[in-house]
Amino acid sequence: MARPFFAEVILLLTTWIAGWGWIFSKEATTEMPTFGFIGLRFSAAALIIFCLCFRAFRHVTKSQWRDMIASGVLLAVMINLWMYSVVTAPTLGDGAFIMSLSMLVVPLLDLFWVRKAPSSAYWRSLPIAVLGLALLTLGNHSSSTSSQGWFLLTAFTQAIYFRFNSDFSTRVPLLPLTTVQLGVTGLISLTISGIWETWSTPFSSATWSWFVASVVIATSLRFWLQLVGQKATTPANAAVIMIMEPVFTLLISAFWYSEQLSATKLAGCGLILLAQLFYRFTLSRQLKRKASHA
Repeated sequence: MARPFFAEVILLLTTWIAGWGWIFSKEATTEMPTFGFIGLRFSAAALIIFCLCFRAFRHVTKSQWRDMIASGVLLAVMINLWMYSVVTAPTLGDGAFIMSLSMLVVPLLDLFWVRKAPSSAYWRSLPIAVLGLALLTLGNHSSSTSSQGWFLLTAFTQAIYFRFNSDFSTRVPLLPLTTVQLGVTGLISLTISGIWETWSTPFSSATWSWFVASVVIATSLRFWLQLVGQKATTPANAAVIMIMEPVFTLLISAFWYSEQLSATKLAGCGLILLAQLFYRFTLSRQLKRKASHA
C-alpha cells in the first residue's frame, strides 16, 4: 500500500473512532457524573501517554512547562464545555457539525490577534456556513436551541484552543505537551466535579466498559493513530479528512440512538460540510498558485 494512501486510511479511521467517542462519552455519563467522567478519562489517558514518553520530560524547560500548563487550561475549558453540551443535547449529529465550525473561527481570531486577514476563500465559504447554521436552528424546541448554543460556544472555545496550541506545539515537544494537556484537563475536571457533583457508586459494569472504551479507544488510540497519519501526509490532506468527523458522528448517532433529523437540519449539516470543503480546497489551490509564482 502506498504511504500517502495508508496515511489517509489511518486518518479516516481516526475520524470514525472520534465519531464513536461521542457515543462512548454520552453512554458513560448516564451513571458517571459529567465532569468526573472527563477528569478520570483524561487523567488515565495522560498516565498512559506519560508511560510512553517519560524520558522526554528530562529536557523540558521552565518556560515550556508554563506553555504546556497554559494550553492544558485552554483544553480543559473546551473539553468540559463540550462534555456538558453532549450530555444536555437531545441529538448529537447537529452538534457535531456546529462544533466543526471552529475551523472557520480560527481565521477570524488571526484577524484580530495578529492582524492577518483571512483569504478570499474564507470570505466566500463563511456565508455558506452561516446559512447552514441557520437551517440547523430553524424550528427547534427550546431544549434543542439551548444545547446548540452550548455547542456553538464550545466551537468558539475550541478555535481559541487550536489557535494558541499551534504556537505552543512549535515550542514544546509533542508527547510531553499532550501528556500535560490531558493531565491538566483531568485535574481541573476532577476539581470541578469534587465541588459541584455528587458521586453515586458503584457504577455498573456497562458504565465502566464505556469508560474504558473512552480512555483506550477514543482518547489514547485515536491520538496515536492521528499522529501516525499526520506524519505521513500533508497538513492540507489531513485537515480535509478530519472534516469527516461530524459526518461519522451523525451517521453513528443516527444508528445508535435512532435519531432522525428533518430535511431542513440535514440541509444545514450539508451546507456546513460544503463550506468547509470549499474553504479547504480553494485555499489549497490558492497556496499552490502562489508557490508556483514564487
